[in-house]
Amino acid sequence: MIGEAERLRDSKLADAKRALIEEMREKASALGSTLEDLVGVDGRSRRVRSDAGKTLPVRFRGPNGETWAGRGPTPRWLRALEEAGKKRSDYAVKS
Repeated sequence: MIGEAERLRDSKLADAKRALIEEMREKASALGSTLEDLVGVDGRSRRVRSDAGKTLPVRFRGPNGETWAGRGPTPRWLRALEEAGKKRSDYAVKS
């Protein structure tokens, strides 16, 4: 009996999710867009950055010509310099 109640609850929840997604698709369509454009590729993934895939300007330049745009993990060369007591701002590229 409990198993049947859980299946019924799961079925109602799935139906409610489908109805909500369809309603959101209709609203997005009324705005001239798609649900996927608004929330991601499949509705579950995060949105892609507007500058994804573009080359970013260099924000830091090391003493041996190494460069870093400031995104992602700190590169080894900059981490080593910071551990040696240097400041990150000393290697910032002036605009």
